[in-house]
Amino acid sequence: MKQIARTLASGLILASILLAACSPAARATPTAAVVQKVCQVTGTNTVDDKSFNQNAYEGVKQAEVQFGWSSDLLNRSSRRITRSTSTHSCSPSAM
Repeated sequence: MKQIARTLASGLILASILLAACSPAARATPTAAVVQKVCQVTGTNTVDDKSFNQNAYEGVKQAEVQFGWSSDLLNRSSRRITRSTSTHSCSPSAM
């Protein structure tokens, strides 16, 4: 009788663990909208070079409009940051 009770108790514990593991996780309450950010780093050319940098820059601008992202532009040759709509910048030291 004790063996049956132990087996039954073990089965119930195992079933409850499996059911708890398979249940959906509790969702956190959103506190604020997260704004995504994109940063473009150029080399010696600028964003109007009619080549890769210009295509990438146009994509960055399209992402700003389409997804509401903020963007920054870092020109590696001048180490200058041109801010678009962001309050944070792409740091040259972080690159």
